[in-house]
Formats: sequence, C-alpha cells, structure tokens
Amino acid sequence: MRGLKSISILLTLLLVFSFPTATADCTPSETYAVLSVFPAGDWLLIVVGHVSWTCEMVAGEWVGRPSLPDSNRDYYILTDGKDAFLLGSVNSLLTNTTPAGFINGTLYVLRTEEAEEPFRNVTVSINGEPHNFTLFKHVTITEVYRFRGGCFEMVSRCTVTSYPNGTLTRACEGKRVNASAFGLPGVPLRGSPVRFEDGKLRFALGGKDCVLLPPAGANASRVNFTAFKAARGPVIVNMGQVVLPAGSRIEDAPLIFVPEDGRASPIGISRDFSRLLCGSPQTGGTNPSTASKTTSKEKSICGPGLVVLASVALLLLRRSQN
Repeated sequence: MRGLKSISILLTLLLVFSFPTATADCTPSETYAVLSVFPAGDWLLIVVGHVSWTCEMVAGEWVGRPSLPDSNRDYYILTDGKDAFLLGSVNSLLTNTTPAGFINGTLYVLRTEEAEEPFRNVTVSINGEPHNFTLFKHVTITEVYRFRGGCFEMVSRCTVTSYPNGTLTRACEGKRVNASAFGLPGVPLRGSPVRFEDGKLRFALGGKDCVLLPPAGANASRVNFTAFKAARGPVIVNMGQVVLPAGSRIEDAPLIFVPEDGRASPIGISRDFSRLLCGSPQTGGTNPSTASKTTSKEKSICGPGLVVLASVALLLLRRSQN
C-alpha cells in the first residue's frame, strides 16, 4: 500500500512540473498516464493516474494548476485482452483506501454504495398547523470481492445504517477482509517495447513477432507503446501522457489498445462490474482465460520469430540449389 501511495504522489508531482505553468491561452484539460501494469493471473491490472487542470490569472498571466480538491484520481482497470473493466477509482492524495489490490497474491476489489433512505414520517405542529416531514437514514453497503482468475466472488458484505437520532447499526456476513491491507506487487510487469517501422507496430511476445497497423492518428513521436501478454491476446499500452479536453473521462483516454482487424484499436472500458461476477450470464462462473492460451486473434498477428523464418528460408534455398 505504501508503494502505491508513493507511486501516485510521484506521478502527480511529475505531471505538475511537466505541465506548462504560464501560457497566453491556458486551456483546462485532463491529463492521463499509466502508472503501472500488474499481473492478475493471466489478466492484467492497469493503474492509470489522472490530474484535472484548470486555469487562473496570476500576475496578468494565465496559469495552469490542479483543479482542487479532487484533481488527482487513480483508476484501476482489469483486462484479459478482449474486454476491459473499471474496478474503481480513488483520490490517492486524500485517502489511503484503494478500490482494488492484492493480499497474499490474490486480487480483491472493494465496492461501496451509500444512499439516503426514508425512515419515518413525522408530523410537527407549527402555529397550530400540522406539517409532515420525512426522516431519512443513511445506509452504507460495503462489499469485498475476490478474483478467481476469470470472475469475482463475494467474500463479505457489511451494511452500516445511521439513524437521525445518532443510533448506528452494523450487520455483516461472510469472511472479514481488511481492505486497508490492499497493496500492489513491488515490481510491475516490464512488457515488450513496441517499434514503429514502415508505418506498422512491431513487437515480440512469447517468442513470436507481432505486426499491427498503428491506431488511427497515432504519432510515433508522441506515444510510448509497450506490449503485454494477456489471457485472450496482446494488450498494447501507451506509457506516455495523454492530454484531453476538460471533462474527458477515463473511457476517452487512448491508453489501452488491442488488435482489431489487423490494427491496434482502443479497447472499450466497461463500468458494469456485474459482468465480472461469478455465475453471471457473461462469465457463467468459468474462467474464459483457460479456454485457450493462444487465441486465433493472437495467431493472426503474431508468428514465429523472424530469425526462425529466415533460417527456414535459407535452408529451402540451399535445397533447391542442390
């Protein structure tokens, strides 16, 4: 947990110092950058840092500054190389509690819902006239889920109810998990560097050379692509900063790509956590990553190493000459 906190703070400082501090045409914006990529079985947990920028006039110049108090936010995205899911987000500068993390090598997710619910109707007489009021209770539901490699199962569920008179009740079921112990592995995945050559992306994964067309509008001088192997195919991550117009969401940030029709295309990020629950229609309670370690999509873009191909070609040439 301490390592995650330091990474987030370091990213924020880097973004602050790299952002232009004074310009004639300062524009509010959103800056996104991938902090790290971690293995979750044969899935990938991608942590993305975000800083929201606003502008203010200082000494006659427009100056960019973080839009406080909720300018900094870290997002946790889980992907198998085909689908991607937003597990949650947190302002790491304001709290130590993260929505996702590992305990003894197992990935857990913490999900919290709060709501105001009607509790009791009361009637108060004011100047002899009755007035009806509704009293509300504040309900907080906290659920902890454990990743089983292809789906999440609920481990615990706690409901805390706060009543208008100050009474507090708590009801829990399942095994208690200390969410404050969530942490990330000390060493993130390194991935494979992606090269721009002859208008194509080239990289090696698992001893195979892969070729893809770059994302539409990608500029080799402005991106820093790294490829990672996931359960259902390669995942290409832009490790550079992405600056978007103010109000842009994490779903709008072109940071994560997967092969689609021979091209690296941005992957859609779903906020529907129910799709990941064990036994849901989407997962069926099974691990889709175990169905095939090498998908047809991966086979179509990744082939044997170039050295092997060259050796085979040379051998065939010599035989034809003999």
